[in-house]
Amino acid sequence: MSLLKNVFMRHAFLKNLMIGSGVLGLWRTFNKTPRVLFYHGVDTIIDSSVQTLHLRPDVFEAEMRYLRKHYDVISMDEYYERFVSAGFNGQEVVITFDDGYRNNLTVAAPILSSLSLPFTVFVSVNHLEKGRRFPTFINRAVLLGAQLTHIQVDCLDIDCDLPTDTERVAIMKRINKALKHSDMAKVDLICSQLEANLSSNVLDELYEKYSSDAPMNWDELVKLKRDYDCIIGSHCLDHFICNSFQQERETRRQIFESRHALQQRIGSECVYLAFPNGNLKQGDISESARVAVKEAGYKLAFTTINERLQKNSDPFLLPRCAARFDLPDFKVKLALKP
Repeated sequence: MSLLKNVFMRHAFLKNLMIGSGVLGLWRTFNKTPRVLFYHGVDTIIDSSVQTLHLRPDVFEAEMRYLRKHYDVISMDEYYERFVSAGFNGQEVVITFDDGYRNNLTVAAPILSSLSLPFTVFVSVNHLEKGRRFPTFINRAVLLGAQLTHIQVDCLDIDCDLPTDTERVAIMKRINKALKHSDMAKVDLICSQLEANLSSNVLDELYEKYSSDAPMNWDELVKLKRDYDCIIGSHCLDHFICNSFQQERETRRQIFESRHALQQRIGSECVYLAFPNGNLKQGDISESARVAVKEAGYKLAFTTINERLQKNSDPFLLPRCAARFDLPDFKVKLALKP
C-alpha cells in the first residue's frame, strides 16, 4: 500500500487521475487524522529560485477553497481544546504561517478572511523589530538574485569565482548548511559577510525587488491580530534553530523572551510556538529546547515532521504538514499523508 501511494504522489498524470476518478474522496474518508499545515508567504513570484517559500495568490486561494469544502478548518485554540479532550474527528486542518512576512497581512489574510478561515502566524520577534531579512533568503538573494560572479565569506573560508549557475547553487547549499548548523553569532556574521559582497545600493534594490521576503513590523502585526483575529505564536526571537549547536542559555532566552515580547506588544497571551526549521529527526530541536518551551508556559509547540497525531503525542513536539505549491499535489498529499 505504501508503494502504491508513493507511485501516485510522484506522477502528475496519476494524481489527476485520482482527483478526477473520485478515488481521492475515498482516501480522504479512509485517511482521517488532524493536520496542522504550515505555509510561509503568499505573493507574486518573480523568481522561484529566490522566493522559494512563497505561494502564488491564485494557487493559495484555490487550496483554501478546497480545504473549506472538504475539511474541518479550525483555529489553533480549537485544536488545543480538542487535543486536551481527545475530541478530534480526524477531519481537522489548522492553517499556520512561519516567520512573519508582510504578505501574511497584505495578501494571505484578506483571502482567508473572505473565506472565513481562521489562521495562526508564528513570528520571529527580532525580524519584526529590526526589519531584518531571514538568513537563508539573504543567501539565495545574494547568490542567485544578484547573479554573483565572485563570492567572499571569510568566516566560512569561501573566496571563489562563480562562472555558472551550477557553481552558485553549490556554494549556496554549502552556506545554507552552515547557517543551519551554527550558533546565532555565527549566523549573523555569515549574513553580514554575504551582504558585503554587494554595494548598499545594489542590496537595497535587490531587497526591494524581492519584497515578498520582507517581514512585518510591530504595527502591522498588531493590525493582523486586530483586523483578522489572527492567533499570534512565537518563532523565537530570531529565526533561531534550537539545536545542539546553540548554547542552552541562549536557547532558553529565545524561547522565553519571544513569548514575553509578543504578549507585551499584541496585548494577549502567546501560548503556541513553532520551532524554526523544526526537523526533529535531523536534530533541529534539542531536549533543552523542548524543556524550555514547557517551562516558559506555552501550551503547544510544533515541529515540521509530517506524522500522524497520536493519543500520546508530546504536546511540545507536535507534527505539522508542509504546504504544497501545486494544487493537484496539495490535494493528493492531503489525502494520502501522513
